[in-house]
Amino acid sequence: MNSKGTNSSNPTLARLPGLLPELEALYTDVHAHPELSMQETRTGGLAADRLRAAGYEVTTAIGKTGVVGLLRNGSGPTVMLRADMDALPVEEATGLPYASKVRATDRDGKTVPVMHACGHDMHVAWLVGATTLLAQARDTWRGTLMAVFQPAEETGEGARAMINDGLFDRFPKPEVVLGQHVMVGPAGAVAGRTGAITSAADSLQIRLFGRGAHGSMPQASIDPVVMAAATVMQMTDRSGHISIEDVKWRKPVVMLVNRGTRSGKEVLAYGFKQYHLGEIIGTHTAGAVLAASAFLMDNGDLLLLAVADVTVDGQRLEGVGVRPTIEVPFDPVYAAGRDPQLDYAVQLLSERIKAH
Repeated sequence: MNSKGTNSSNPTLARLPGLLPELEALYTDVHAHPELSMQETRTGGLAADRLRAAGYEVTTAIGKTGVVGLLRNGSGPTVMLRADMDALPVEEATGLPYASKVRATDRDGKTVPVMHACGHDMHVAWLVGATTLLAQARDTWRGTLMAVFQPAEETGEGARAMINDGLFDRFPKPEVVLGQHVMVGPAGAVAGRTGAITSAADSLQIRLFGRGAHGSMPQASIDPVVMAAATVMQMTDRSGHISIEDVKWRKPVVMLVNRGTRSGKEVLAYGFKQYHLGEIIGTHTAGAVLAASAFLMDNGDLLLLAVADVTVDGQRLEGVGVRPTIEVPFDPVYAAGRDPQLDYAVQLLSERIKAH
């Protein structure tokens, strides 16, 4: 990975020091006023105001709350810069003077706390800064700059909503799209690497079947929670079923099992990105459902097959004759067309289970 600090000799960055107080104020404002996915009206309004002030042609309400700004500067390529705007249903406990105290109503009608726990407040400030500096240094470049403030990255629906609303029909199609994400590292550094740098997720549900009994005779029951727990333990035993050889050590895989609510899943799956493996989403006397996600660069089939192995072994612990079932749940990210490789992996999973 290569990193390079800010170079003050770059003419585009010459005005950055004078802009930093304004960007810091914008960051703290957005952080203190987070908005849930597809509700980013205030944040989008702040972005639109900054773009207009810098001389951009601004269009709002793209995909409901998305914002597009165009700066045409002669002939040349179209370059798209993108930042996400939404926050998470998380209660902030940082103690910062600008900490969020916001509570909002989610799509299920529940009142939830809201926090920028994934850095999108920083992303908004970055893109405002970049668009402002590039507008002030138009004599150093030619082409069209397209700034996109995207809603609903956390739920996987914002990009699709903007595209369905004509993002690449109503506006110039870019030759290159540049995005970024705040990460742990030295302040003021920009880092990158050749090839893949972020991960993706495939999700599936595994249903384990038990047997109920009267509370006075627990020995006559078959507890699906025990089976689910055994499966979880084996999935997270990296020295066992999911081995270095299975995932080819050059292909990173990180796993964590989370038990909790939908919002808890979002904290792990979206706040920490690639560290969520699954959660027990429901239990009863006759079965347990385990939602599992495999996060990796590629080689997904091998990891999913390893999950099938540990699931079968977890089933065997209780000696149940009913085979576990595996299915792919609805995911808004794949609503417009799921990766066929995932369907193939699920087919292999089912065949593996039937063979035991």
